[in-house]
Amino acid sequence: QWCYKFVELLDQIIIMSVVPGKSGQKFIESTHEKIQRIAKDLKARKFEGYIEADGGVNLENIGACFEDGARAFVGGSAIIGQSDVRMFIKEFRNQVLESRRRLLIKKAHDLGGTELVNSWIDLHIVGEKKDKLVQIAKELGFQ
Repeated sequence: QWCYKFVELLDQIIIMSVVPGKSGQKFIESTHEKIQRIAKDLKARKFEGYIEADGGVNLENIGACFEDGARAFVGGSAIIGQSDVRMFIKEFRNQVLESRRRLLIKKAHDLGGTELVNSWIDLHIVGEKKDKLVQIAKELGFQ
């Protein structure tokens, strides 16, 4: 990949997740593998910037894009035309937060198994956030 030659000069890599040129296109599913591969390669090269998934990002795929390694997202047609744009963007953020929590729980499990997952969850105050973490850990089979 050409970007690897310039990694120390870059602060952002844009990965097109649609065919450039027309708004409203569907996300190209093979972009997930591309983001994962490039994120892994860039991490090995000490890349300090971020990856952007550009196009077709919506509520159904933004979490997966985050888990793939993207940290910026373009999904204009998913947002434009919503009756409550502010609420819709909040939902985007919630999906990313959910995916971030999943990644943290997976990492805790990789580092210390179920015991570390439970210890990390126990650091959180009893309530909605802790309940959500317990739910995610159960979904992942770590509790």
